[in-house]
Amino acid sequence: MILQNECLVIIDPWARHGPSETYTKIILLLEKIKYPVVIVNYDEQPYTYIERACRNGTNKMPYNNGISSYEYSNRIITNDESVFLHFLIHNNITELYYCGVSFPGCVWHRPLGMQYMQDKFKCSVIIDLCDNNYTQGSIIDKIHSQYRSAKFKNIPVKYSNEIYS
Repeated sequence: MILQNECLVIIDPWARHGPSETYTKIILLLEKIKYPVVIVNYDEQPYTYIERACRNGTNKMPYNNGISSYEYSNRIITNDESVFLHFLIHNNITELYYCGVSFPGCVWHRPLGMQYMQDKFKCSVIIDLCDNNYTQGSIIDKIHSQYRSAKFKNIPVKYSNEIYS
């Protein structure tokens, strides 16, 4: 059972990466996530595929290709640390689940990434919701790099099916 002290943090859902299996999985997961979500976008493009799935100006979360939606009030899009921390404190967040592009890479080292938040919050990486654009090589090399990085940095690894009720 997921408690309300948890938050999904999606780092750098860049539009230029386009829809991929990871993005599709994140968008489909957003329908199931009822606790707070923060999208952290450092890209200049204001609306990415995932952002469009999280914000349409009506306080509704679209899903099913925009045909259906449900109410939400606990999601923000920011790259401002003070806004980010205020949102987390306001929602009594103690645990952050990180995903996005890329791990290792931005999910770890961006200003609102795990590296800078692990002293303030319990942090885990949702490994199957992270692309790896940081490591060169084959897909298997990239997957191994993700796990090696998490193990080396002592980061708890979770999977998407573990973070919703």
